[in-house]
Amino acid sequence: MAEITAPGHFPQGLDDLAFVVQGTAADLRFLDGNIDPSDREIGVTLWGSPQVANYMPAGITRVTTLRAWLNQWSLDHTNADSLRWLPQITTPLQVVLGTADPTVLPAMAQQMYDHATASTRRELKYVKGATHYFENQPELLTEALDAVAAFIHDVCG
Repeated sequence: MAEITAPGHFPQGLDDLAFVVQGTAADLRFLDGNIDPSDREIGVTLWGSPQVANYMPAGITRVTTLRAWLNQWSLDHTNADSLRWLPQITTPLQVVLGTADPTVLPAMAQQMYDHATASTRRELKYVKGATHYFENQPELLTEALDAVAAFIHDVCG
């Protein structure tokens, strides 16, 4: 960052550059159901097939900047690492996951639950067969919402 912000490196007023990140859906779990097994459909991501999702204009952090890169992708410098921050949460916490979610897998939900060690009350709820956005699954969405409402009622009285 020091180099790109040095006087004369860019035209005055320009202190960052945008770029495209390819392959943001490159994860073997999308193609191999034996890795983090779940009820998900294999060969599918939230954005379609991995082959398409890796190159489409939209996607998870597809366009970024030099400044934003570290916060989005660096394992050592990101503020978006839930496992880093969850141990500091002292309020009640509920993790809800659909078991057919193609992208967020049960192992990830379990890790989140396990890392919330300071929470005064925590719960991990799996909704069997639910996808990420509960598309065309109104009964499963109702099940998830009922679980959230019950958790809030139990916590708040």
